[in-house]
Amino acid sequence: MSQVLQLGGVNEDIPYIYPQLQHKHFTGCIRNLIVDSKLYDLGSPADSQSSSPGCLTTDSSCVNMGYPSCGHRGRCHGEWGSFSCQCVPGYTGHQCEEEVPEYSFEGHSHAHFQLASPLPARRTWVQALVRTRKHSSIILNLISKEQSEYLRLEIFQGLLCVFYNLGDGDYNLTLPTYRLDNGEWHEVFLDRHDNEMMLRLDGGGGQREITGSRGRSREIIIDPTVVMLGNTFPSGTNKSFQGCMRDIRLNGRYMPLDSQPRDGVSRVSIQGLSLGCSSDSCKRNQCSPPFTCVDLWRVHECRCPPGHMIRVNGTRKSCVYTLCATRPCHRGTCVAQSPSKFTCHCPEGYRGHHCETTLAIYREDVGLSFSSLFAICICFMALLVLLLGIFLYTRWRSYKGLKEGVYHVSAHHDGWEDIRENVLNYDEEGGGEEDQDAYDMA
Repeated sequence: MSQVLQLGGVNEDIPYIYPQLQHKHFTGCIRNLIVDSKLYDLGSPADSQSSSPGCLTTDSSCVNMGYPSCGHRGRCHGEWGSFSCQCVPGYTGHQCEEEVPEYSFEGHSHAHFQLASPLPARRTWVQALVRTRKHSSIILNLISKEQSEYLRLEIFQGLLCVFYNLGDGDYNLTLPTYRLDNGEWHEVFLDRHDNEMMLRLDGGGGQREITGSRGRSREIIIDPTVVMLGNTFPSGTNKSFQGCMRDIRLNGRYMPLDSQPRDGVSRVSIQGLSLGCSSDSCKRNQCSPPFTCVDLWRVHECRCPPGHMIRVNGTRKSCVYTLCATRPCHRGTCVAQSPSKFTCHCPEGYRGHHCETTLAIYREDVGLSFSSLFAICICFMALLVLLLGIFLYTRWRSYKGLKEGVYHVSAHHDGWEDIRENVLNYDEEGGGEEDQDAYDMA
C-alpha cells in the first residue's frame, strides 16, 4: 500500500478518493497503535487536527466524579462515563474506603475457590499480604485440568519462590536475601508474561525483585474450578500455610475468604480458617517469676521487669537489679551495661549524661497563625506610614528652601528664573545705595 496512514479520520485535502468510506471521523480515544509489528508514537504525527494527548472522555471521570475519586488509598482508572479504583494492598471498595479483613490459617488449612471465567493462558499475576513464621508453606496453587502443568507460589526455606511447569519441564525462581518467616506483614507479588516470571516483595526495587525466564512453553490452561489458597490439591499437611493472609488477588480478582462471591470468584470449601490475626503465645507459655512474658506474635520471649537485666550462670537465668530501675534518664531510654553502669539514649532535642539538657530545635514550619499575620500587617503598614512621613517632610523642606532663597518658580511655571540677571531700578536718584539686599548672595 502506497497511501499515507490516517488514524481517526480522513484528511479531505489529500488528493485521494475514498468512495467506500461512509463514516470518516472517529470520536473517542486510541492508544497502543501497532501496524506490522511497529508501535506508532501518537504524540508526534506528521500532521494532526482536533487531537490531543490523553483521553479526556475517560480521564475527566477521575476528577468530575468527585475529588479525589479514589481517596488516598487508590489509583483512579478512568472509564467511559465512570471510573474504577485500583486500591493499594489491604483496601477495597468502590473508592478504596474499606479495609480488607485478615484471616488466620491454622495447621491443616486451605481455601478452595472456583472462577466463573477462565484465566488468560499467557498472563497470570498474584498479589497477597502474608504474615507467617513457618519456613516453608504454599501461598497459592494453580493447576491445569490434566494436573500435569502447574503454577505454585510458595515460601521455601523462608524465601519467596515460584515453582512452575508450563508443559516443558519443572522450573523455579527464588527471591534471595529477604525472608518472609519473621512474623511481619509482607506484600508478595507474582507477575507472569508467557514464560517470564517476576517476583516482587514489599513493593519491589533493588534486591526486592527478581525476573527469570526458563523453558520455551508460554501457555498454561489453568483449571478455573481448582484454585487452592494455602495448600496443594489435593490438600496435604506438609506445606499447608500457617499464619495470616489478607487481600489476595488473582489477575485483579479478589479472593473472598468469607462466604460472599465477588468478582466472579466463589468459595467452594474452606478449612482451618478464622477471622482475625491474633496471637496468644503468652497464654500458652508461662514465664517463671520474676520474668515476664512478651508476645512477639506467635512466639514469646521471657524478659526481666523494667530496671533489671538478665544474668546467665550456666543454664540458669536470673534477673539482676540495675540503676535503670531508678529512672535516671529524664526523657531518654536507659540501657543497663552492668548492675552499676548504664547509658542514656536521648531523644531528639535533648543531650547530656541524663538527657537533662534541652536543645533548641529548628523546625521548618511554613504555617502562620492569624495573630502572626495580623502583627506582620500592622508592622508593614507602620513602615509605609513612616516612609510616607519622611517623603512629605523632605518635600516640605525643599519647598521652604526655594521660597527663602534666590530662586523661585515663575508664575507661568515655564522654568527657573534667576533674579540676578534682571535690571532692577530701586532708586534712580540715589543710584541704588539704599537697597543692597537684592545683591546679597547669602
